[in-house]
Amino acid sequence: MMSVRPRNVRFTRDTIKSHFQNNHEASVNQTISKVVDGSILIEDFPIIEVIKIGNELYSLDNRRLYMYRVLEFKQFLEKMQIKIISKKKLRDWKFRTRNDGKSIEVKNGETLEHAHAPPIHVGKKKKRRRARNRARDYR
Repeated sequence: MMSVRPRNVRFTRDTIKSHFQNNHEASVNQTISKVVDGSILIEDFPIIEVIKIGNELYSLDNRRLYMYRVLEFKQFLEKMQIKIISKKKLRDWKFRTRNDGKSIEVKNGETLEHAHAPPIHVGKKKKRRRARNRARDYR
C-alpha cells in the first residue's frame, strides 16, 4: 500500500453511476457531504485498487476515486491510500476512457469539480474502441 494524491490517479471509465453499489439510498455526492460534515469517516471506505500502466496509475474503483478527487479539490483531503494490483484484473470493458482518465461524469446526477481537465462529453463510440485496444496493449 502507498499514499498518493487523488489527482495523481486516473479513472478507467468516462462515467460513473450516481450511487454506490451497496448503498442505493445515498448518492456519491451525498456521501461526500457526509464525509465533510463528519458523519462518515474517510477511514471507513475500502482502499482503492489501482493498476500501473506506463507511469500512470488507473483506478478500478472510480466512484471512490471521484469522491476522493472532490474532497481533494475542496481541500478536505490531501492523500489517499491505494493498493497496486496486477494488470490482469483489468478487463477490456472496464477500461473505456476518452480523455485518458483525467476526469469523469456522474450519470443521473451533478458532477462536482474534481479535476483540472476539461469535462468529457459522452458520445461517439469510435474513441472507446481505441481506449479499449490500448488497454489490451498494456497487459
